Amino acid sequence: MSDRRGDQALPEEQTDRKHTEIQLLLALLGRQVRCDVWMPLADQGSTARGQKLADLSLKTFPSMPLGESALKIIRNIDVVWIRNKSIEAAFEVESTTSIYSGLLRLSDLLASQPNISVRLFLLAEEKRRKEVQRNVTRPTFADLDLPNRVLYISFEKLIAEHENLIRYAESPAILERISEEFSVPTEDNGGGGGNGGDGKKPRVTWEAKLKWADPKVASEFLPKLQSRIKRDVAPELTTRTVGRWLYFQDGKPFCVLWVKKRGFMVSVASDESFRDSKGISHTVKGFFFPPGHERRFSLVMGDDVDYGLKLIAEGHRIAKLPSYPWTGTRRPTR
Repeated sequence: MSDRRGDQALPEEQTDRKHTEIQLLLALLGRQVRCDVWMPLADQGSTARGQKLADLSLKTFPSMPLGESALKIIRNIDVVWIRNKSIEAAFEVESTTSIYSGLLRLSDLLASQPNISVRLFLLAEEKRRKEVQRNVTRPTFADLDLPNRVLYISFEKLIAEHENLIRYAESPAILERISEEFSVPTEDNGGGGGNGGDGKKPRVTWEAKLKWADPKVASEFLPKLQSRIKRDVAPELTTRTVGRWLYFQDGKPFCVLWVKKRGFMVSVASDESFRDSKGISHTVKGFFFPPGHERRFSLVMGDDVDYGLKLIAEGHRIAKLPSYPWTGTRRPTR
């Protein structure tokens, strides 16, 4: 980066630079989806990758029909996307500060404007994932339902996917491709049974998640998607729900959905022959499918459903191969 000071830089200086780099990437993506971008005045003098944040940020925060307390909070959030004098998304970037402090700013915003409809995101390094999970579920935030209001994006994923996001971004919904709900399964939080892995947490059902989502997900998007999969991919399609997940099967599972606010996260069977010309999917270690043989992508309302179906068809093709290594897969159990 342009402000590198050599090998003697202090760890805190390195994390400060990382914070600025993440702000820059979010600002560039916001501009790409035709949003104005706001970053705090105190940050606008910073530089990353040869670009000043001030060159991408509004110099004054626009007037909005929000209370002064909410506006004061928003003006101090790390990155805000704005369109037509309305907030599209707000991002807290946590590199040097505590996860709790970032969540507190987002919770203050929700508390001051409980009916506000804004995409809220917290970004941190992947190694802090468990810290994020632990803090977002604090009793302090229970009344605001923070785990279902704030999404997580790792620094690593944003950096790795930024080029593809810029290439294909058409709306703020592009963030669905790299963000995660705090209830979304990961390779290290338990599996298949849907209870978080410890046998003690209340079971979250597919039906409950659909009720939580945008009503059009259940009434329009899911029936359309299921109909297209049956027509274009697997005429003998069967489905079954297991906990919070919906399995699509043609003899064997080839695709699994779980609910996001405006659509679904999709996992499909994969191998080295998997074709994704747009690069919107990513490999995961293996949760629903064998380790190293699973890919995941987001498909939400407004996305290119035809392309999503091509990826699901790839999963169907690969799952039907005689050579597909089903041993060790978390198959549906109920």
